[in-house]
Amino acid sequence: MIEVLAEVGAGGAKPLPQAPVAPELLGLMQHVTAYERLAAQASDQRRPGDRAQGVADAPADRPASALEELVDRLLEAGAAHLPQFHAEIG
Repeated sequence: MIEVLAEVGAGGAKPLPQAPVAPELLGLMQHVTAYERLAAQASDQRRPGDRAQGVADAPADRPASALEELVDRLLEAGAAHLPQFHAEIG
């Protein structure tokens, strides 16, 4: 996903020119993209051992012991949309 200002019209969305990303923000953006990719990859490949990896790599201050519970609760709440993990819950 790319979030940018855009002009939306009958022909669709046209992204507006953006200034280059400031160096102090670029690293954070790359980190966020990396954990989103890890989470998507674990979900796509249905590897339960890796499912917390995307959350673990997220730039947040959470103890590692809480990650598996957090992932379980998220998957339980979204079970209708994530059937590949539904059998692993509970």
